[in-house]
Amino acid sequence: EGAAEMDKVITENKELKEKVVRLEGTIGDMVNQAKDDRERKGVELERVREERLLARDRENKLLKELELAKEEITVLRQHKQYRAEEFQGRAAADVRQENGVLRTKCDLLRI
Repeated sequence: EGAAEMDKVITENKELKEKVVRLEGTIGDMVNQAKDDRERKGVELERVREERLLARDRENKLLKELELAKEEITVLRQHKQYRAEEFQGRAAADVRQENGVLRTKCDLLRI
């Protein structure tokens, strides 16, 4: 009976050792998976950070382009205003000159 009990204890011990080895393997796999997940998330976070920086750079570039476009519009408006005033000035001078010619003709016709 003692030998049978000893065999039983040895068998149980062997089975427990096998379970421990399997559990250690499973735990090792889980730890490795967690490390891989953490690394993957770290890489993903870095990619997101880079994308945010690039988006911020694009936004700043577009804002600068918008500001330049506004300045260009202002310059074009000023130029348009200047050209309109110049045209009005020439038109007024032409009208004055034509009025002068007509007055002269009227004066000549009265004589």
